[in-house]
Amino acid sequence: MIKFAVGYSRRGIDETVKTQKNDNNSSIQQGLMDRQQCFKVVAAAVKSVAKDAIVDLKSPEVAVLVEVLPISGVPVGSSVAGVSVLPAELVSAKPRLCVKALVSDTKTKKK
Repeated sequence: MIKFAVGYSRRGIDETVKTQKNDNNSSIQQGLMDRQQCFKVVAAAVKSVAKDAIVDLKSPEVAVLVEVLPISGVPVGSSVAGVSVLPAELVSAKPRLCVKALVSDTKTKKK
């Protein structure tokens, strides 16, 4: 049994959507960026690979992080999603699911 968690972020998307016209393509794009829909799609994908996988937000063995962001050069109304699948050693579940720092703080005081 695999315990997993899903993290979702829409960095810069809200500002981009406000500046676009409210057309049919934008409403379809909004549906694709919906947080709950993203969780459903990722959970279905994980369960298709590991049938006995369960969601565990406090101590996941695997974290799937999805970040939707606008990128210049991509057609208007389109966004790009980055997906990372990380082991528990690389993520922190408290206070929210995020990637741990890979390097300790280098801003130490020099004497």
